[in-house]
Amino acid sequence: MTTMLTTTIPSGRVAVFAPSKDETDPAQMAVLETVRIAARMIAPSRVWPSAPHLAPGSDRPQGMLILLTYGLARQIYSSAEMLNHAICEEALFDLCAGTLPEVAELQRFRQDNREIIEICLVHTLTMLVGRRIAAGRITRTNPQTIRAEAKRRIIMTAFVDSLEAAAWQTSMCA
Repeated sequence: MTTMLTTTIPSGRVAVFAPSKDETDPAQMAVLETVRIAARMIAPSRVWPSAPHLAPGSDRPQGMLILLTYGLARQIYSSAEMLNHAICEEALFDLCAGTLPEVAELQRFRQDNREIIEICLVHTLTMLVGRRIAAGRITRTNPQTIRAEAKRRIIMTAFVDSLEAAAWQTSMCA
């Protein structure tokens, strides 16, 4: 049986989606597994919920941390685009336990947990670079470069989120 879900997309329309269970890219799955490992290094009590009814340490904030860090590791900066990936990719859909957050919830979670997301992203990028070194694809890297890249991606996300919010407000006023 195919799981269907409804969500409000940035244009304000309600859309019905079914996650794709057929397409599994091994490289993407490796990145997701790396993000899961990095997220386990962070105590769940340090991740703040994006909604008042969610207690710190519950599964949803940890799932959102993994979802957003995965997007940043793949250089997906838009909350709407990240939500689209969660809809289409089974493993990401499962992180949300069949209940996808709204775009605004993702943006709020990013704002409230910026430091934790950055720490998780640095761990993820460090492990991914380590794999490339082990495979002989690169010879070395500098930890400061990895931290700077993580900060750059976090800044890009904030910028894209602000553009999305401005576009959404403009479309609502038109």
